Amino acid sequence: MRVFKFLAFIAAVLVTGAGAVLAQPAAEPPIIPVRRFVANIDVAGDYRLSPDGEKLLWTESIGARPGLVVRSIIGVETRKFPLWRGSHTWLADSRHVLILQDTGGAENTQINLVDTDIDGAKPRNITPWPGSRSLLVSARHVRAGWFYFQSNRRLARVFDLFEAEIATGDVREVERNPGDVVQWVIDAQGQLGGRIRNLGAQVGSDRALEVRADASTWREVFRWDGHTFYSAVHSLDLARGVAVIGTNRDQDKAGLFKLALKGGALTKLFVDARVDYSVTHTAFGASEPFAVRVDPHYSETHFLDPAIKAELDAALAQAFSGGSAKLLGLRIGPADAALRRFIVYPQTNDGTREMLFDRVAGSLTTLRDSSKEAETAHLTHMRPISYPARDGRTLHGYFTQPKHLEGKPTALVMLIHGGPWARYEWGGKNVTGDYSRLPQFLANRGYSVLQVNYRSSTGYGREHLDAGARELGGKTQDDIEDGVSWAVAQGLADPKRIAVYGASFGGYSTLMQLVRSPEKYACGVSIVGVSNWVRQIESQPPYWASFRHVYDRFYGDPAKPEDRVRLMAQSPVSQVEKIRAPLLLIHGANDVRVLAQDSEDVERALKAAGKPVEMLVFADEGHSIRKWQNQLKMYRKVEEFFAKCLGGRDGGFDFFQLGAGG
Repeated sequence: MRVFKFLAFIAAVLVTGAGAVLAQPAAEPPIIPVRRFVANIDVAGDYRLSPDGEKLLWTESIGARPGLVVRSIIGVETRKFPLWRGSHTWLADSRHVLILQDTGGAENTQINLVDTDIDGAKPRNITPWPGSRSLLVSARHVRAGWFYFQSNRRLARVFDLFEAEIATGDVREVERNPGDVVQWVIDAQGQLGGRIRNLGAQVGSDRALEVRADASTWREVFRWDGHTFYSAVHSLDLARGVAVIGTNRDQDKAGLFKLALKGGALTKLFVDARVDYSVTHTAFGASEPFAVRVDPHYSETHFLDPAIKAELDAALAQAFSGGSAKLLGLRIGPADAALRRFIVYPQTNDGTREMLFDRVAGSLTTLRDSSKEAETAHLTHMRPISYPARDGRTLHGYFTQPKHLEGKPTALVMLIHGGPWARYEWGGKNVTGDYSRLPQFLANRGYSVLQVNYRSSTGYGREHLDAGARELGGKTQDDIEDGVSWAVAQGLADPKRIAVYGASFGGYSTLMQLVRSPEKYACGVSIVGVSNWVRQIESQPPYWASFRHVYDRFYGDPAKPEDRVRLMAQSPVSQVEKIRAPLLLIHGANDVRVLAQDSEDVERALKAAGKPVEMLVFADEGHSIRKWQNQLKMYRKVEEFFAKCLGGRDGGFDFFQLGAGG
């Protein structure tokens, strides 16, 4: 361990002068070490503002471990809290932080509390219930110092509602699930005020938002069919008789509406004709949002209060006047309860910034500027693109090309997102972040990266989503292949050096691309990929039961003989002999969504046929490879694999691997 700490210190010194230490010929950027993408020890970010607006919380490595750091807005003294990586949020007392952790990968998430007034305090687990899954319901409303969460401790397939006292961690049951409630809704007064319930036992039955009429009676106020993909309750105020909901009921694009609890009238707050809304922003404890975000290409934030927009526009104009940075898009983050301050994320051509906006002072204070970080000068721009699918549908996505190879046909990695009910968003020049890290890593190694939001991706309206139903092994795969053809036709990709890479449904698509068009691809990487749809559907966690009708619609029901035959026909394991290109399989042994057996079956069949295949299994991971030590092993393996089959650059052994046990 001492050796690793010493190496970590040396890494920090080397990275500070990365340009000099890693000098390469002028035409080619230096190779950025893998550790910079997965084990940053000197990058702080992901800032969160406390509800009272007086403290900042952010992530930062503490030694060799991820951690949280807290300081006062006006101070410099910090308090640090090591932890295993997990999602986190402030609680309403502006003192405690809730951390949701899944340490083994089996998705048995547990709720931990950290007291930020005590430097180095360890997380306190308030749900140490083996084999159960606990999730936050609401931390935005405080009732005598309590917050709400749900857990399937009693029955694996349903979630009961609990509340916990922040100061002590004491827990009590609030409401028992009768078996058909899929969501609990806390109202503006901090009480259980609503629930979303399945109205029938049949797959795809209608759902309804019900509000509490009295201690034992519920009243329906809004209904939608079970296949209306978007219907979210963002706030509920029983005292005022209104709710704010997001829905695409009776329309293509999901929008934001105010719902009158008496009479059910809808008043439009925001609808974009291009895309579904992505995120709403509500001040801590408020009953209505003040802003909403959409992501047509870059991010756009639309303020429902024009005064806030004018104030922020003036501050942004001043902050970016006279500089080389060009503002491309804007995201915002958490706001305090008084809406005096909130976090702002300007997206620019030279990197993303994290800034604190103070409305009273009209000022923007930079918390993190990725353009100032050592490696950013060697990163490249991710640009929005669109192209026509073979049936005429317009598909959108993003293209990232190596900085030193712009304008030339390069090796291409088709990066396929999971879901399929998800989408890619713009990531920019960052070595951290969900939408930037992997494309920038691959581009630095000499590969162009194409990311496409194929049919059944979310964000582009109901019709685009539904177009993938029963086509996830057909037209959706056409969309992916058409993207490769587009890149070749545009002179952006070398047709002899193309790879596919994806996780979950993206891993399935990797396998399907290699099965369908074995001559098109030089190699592929499948991470936790589905190879057998019958097994995947039949082995889903019990708490997925309320979502099962969506699988039936988009894939089929394996209990029906005709669907079972078709599902197996669209399963890569049934036609694995068609794969010719080298394949790298990666899986977490504890995956409960896609069993590791899916990758094991493919590996076994390919080895028996004498085909080139490698497999990497992580014993302490599940459906996501989360721990930085494992990510380092994974990306180093990917780096070596692509260098062999695509001819790109390989940074070689990364001495952080000593600390990762590799």
